[in-house]
Order: sequence, then C-alpha cells, then structure tokens
Amino acid sequence: MTPRTFLLTGLLSLFSVSLFAQSSGSDIEWITWTDKTPHQSLIISPNGKYIATTNLSTFANQEIRIYSTEESELGLGGELQNTIPYSKVVESFNAIHGIYTTFGFLSDESLFVSQRIYDTILRNYRQVLVQTNLEGKLIGEFQTAFSSSNPTSDVYTKGLYIFSGNITSTTPYVDSLLVTSLLSNQTTTFHNRYDIGTEGRTVLIGVSADASVIALRQRNHYWIGEVASGKVLAEHEFNSYYDTWRDIRLLPDNRSLLIVGIDNTVRTMNVETGELKRIIVSGDLQTYGNSTPQVALSPNGRYLAISQGNGVIHLWDVRTGEKKHTYRDYQGVFSAIEFTPDGQHLIGLTLDGALLSYKGPDHVASIEDQEQLQANRLELINSSTFNAHSHTARFTFTLPEQADVRISIYNLQGEVIGEVVKPSLQRGEHVVEWQQGDLPSGVYFYRLAAGNKLATGRLIVTR
Repeated sequence: MTPRTFLLTGLLSLFSVSLFAQSSGSDIEWITWTDKTPHQSLIISPNGKYIATTNLSTFANQEIRIYSTEESELGLGGELQNTIPYSKVVESFNAIHGIYTTFGFLSDESLFVSQRIYDTILRNYRQVLVQTNLEGKLIGEFQTAFSSSNPTSDVYTKGLYIFSGNITSTTPYVDSLLVTSLLSNQTTTFHNRYDIGTEGRTVLIGVSADASVIALRQRNHYWIGEVASGKVLAEHEFNSYYDTWRDIRLLPDNRSLLIVGIDNTVRTMNVETGELKRIIVSGDLQTYGNSTPQVALSPNGRYLAISQGNGVIHLWDVRTGEKKHTYRDYQGVFSAIEFTPDGQHLIGLTLDGALLSYKGPDHVASIEDQEQLQANRLELINSSTFNAHSHTARFTFTLPEQADVRISIYNLQGEVIGEVVKPSLQRGEHVVEWQQGDLPSGVYFYRLAAGNKLATGRLIVTR
C-alpha cells in the first residue's frame, strides 16, 4: 500500500462553497483552490459574472483562467470555467514563441490580450493585440499605429490600451503614452510635459470609471488628462511627496488622487487645487516581511481595502478615515484584491492558489461587532503532519470550556465524506483522530464545531 501524507493547516474559514462560510459566520462567500501554478493578477468582467486570473509575471507556461462568480451545482461561485494557455491565443499567428504583456475583459463575453511574439515570416518581434472569446478562440486582431513597435510597457484597462515607448524613430519623447480606445480605434498621445531627464517618464496612475479621463504622473508632477482630446484638465507639482507613495488611485471626482504612503498614512491629493489632506494614520498600514500590500478602492470611492502579509485585509471608510472592518478568515499572502463592479464583493487571489470572494462593505460587521464575534471563534493551537499508513488524520485543538465536538470533513464539491463526534469533551487540549480506508490524493476541508464556536481548515492528502 502506498503511504500518504496528511497535512493539516490552520487556515481559518477555508472552504470551497458559500454554504460552509455562511454556517461558520465567516466573511468568505465562496472559495476555490488550485494546486497548479499560482497566478498573480485578476480582473473582473463589467457585469461581475466572470473573473480572469493570469501569471503575467512569468515567462513560461503563461495562461489565463476563467472563473464564474455565479451559482452552480458545485456551490455559489468560484467554479473554473476554462483555462486558456498562451499557445491557444497565438496559434493563429506565425509565431514560435512569445509572452502575454497585458490582458483584460473587452466585454462581458470577450477578452483583450496583448502579446509579444516572434513572427517567423517577418523574422522580427512584434506586438499583437487581439480579441478572443472566453474559450480562447480568436475573434479579431486590432490594427494600431504602434502595434509593431517595442513598448517599454503596456497596460489595458476599461477598454483602453495604453502604450509606453518609442513611437517613431524621430520622436524625442521616449516614454510618451499613446492611449487607444479599442472600441472606437481612436488614439491620443500624451507627451512628457517636463524635461527632467531619463527618469522622468510619464506613468499611468488611474482611469475614470467611464474611461474618459486618465491620471498621470511624471516624477513629482501629477496631471489629469481627457482621453478623447488629450487636453490637460488639472495638474500640480508636489515636490516633497513624489517618492513616498505605495499605491495611488484616481477618485470618482476625476480631480483627486488617493495615496497610500510608505509612512503608514493615506492621503487625498487634489490635483486641481493642490490641497493635500491626511485622512488615515495607522500601524495597520505597515507591511510584513517582503510581502507587497495589495490595494483596492470600491467603485464609489467610499471604501479602501489594504492587505497585509499576514493574510489580514483592513477595510477603511475614506470619508471618515475610520476602519470599518477587518477580513481575517483566510491566512494567506494576497497577490491581488479587487472589488466587483457593483461594490458588493471583494475578490482576493493568494500566492498559495486560493481565489475567494468576501462579503462587500455593505454586508460586513462593524469593528465593534467583530470583537464580539471573535469571542465565539475556536482557536486551533497547532497542526500536525504524519505518514498515514493507517489512513489516519489527527486534529489538535483547545477548548475554552466543556463542549460537544463535531468534526466534518468535505471534498472540493462540498460533499461530506466523513464525520467524527466527541460528546462532552472537557476544557483544554484534545487530539481527535479520523480514519478513512482509501482517501484519494487531493485537497479536503474540515469544519470543527464545539458548542457555539467554530473553526475550519484545509486537509491535503498526498501519496
């Protein structure tokens, strides 16, 4: 008999269907997990029906995964719909290799993908901009004035393709931005406005909800531009603050920026008037280890979500500067977080392969209520790992008081595959074992109920 290893990890409130999250009082609505290559980027379709993730930061085995947020037979969201490998998208071109450089939803049912390929007929590299359906089938190619150029960087967002790099051999602005509306095929050039050396390139900060306005930065100069005309709507210079920000977002008024600083502050900056206002000061904004905090701004500009390297996401009310909620049900490092277009859900992507949906700001408890709810959580003291010739998993936990204990084990489809009941366990530490004759390798989840207290975790079985 081939031995198996069971790994019990104390990840709180981890499960694959929303029924489990709801029963445990968790902020998690649904969660899905993969043991394949973790992805670093996520985008959400305009209607919020689909989520796409990718591993743009890698050069090998690039792919796009499409998930549904809607209810299915397997649960209430997070079901994998399709995986589109890079080779699928470029198979229509005379290309031997290349990479994705940016992508996004062009509509609710189609994707925009920018690729850098080597054309075997033309014998050179070129940028290919295409539209595909959600299965990766090519719909069409966009022909733009600069698609054959070599970009310093390119970004796609909200129907706009923003290209940075040498536009022509005679252009003195090496890092000018060209902004193309893919639906109208109209291109506007935003040149560097200030001659401040090679490090003063123009950088995109944000795009308005209707894609009519973009926010730009050139070193310590900030400006707002109109996409259709290229007209500068507002600009200001902030000499003492250009290199101390961690993240910048354009606010819905299209004149102000929200700046998350490295000094544990959040400020608003009005590019039109020059007003700089500090609204949040908190140690909860600091980073942990080498992790990069992820930031998401709700569509109405009211709420700011910031992740920390310890798996906690703090939710702030931008208007009042007060913390509204703390998401702490999943202890993993987030590589991306984003609000759905309606602001009703917060989607998170983690480095250990989890994609999950949290309740949005309008559906979570206040900080005060959270403290009371936290008192009803059961703490898992440790986890255990062993070679299971006997097909036995061991659960270790500590009870704050005497309680009846029930441990339920689930597969990824949310089906109960085993239960252990221990009545009237005394206060203190306990070890409970569960035996299963022939459990296949894979990921499983468990729910531990002790009286009115709950804990959950992940169980990994490997051969």
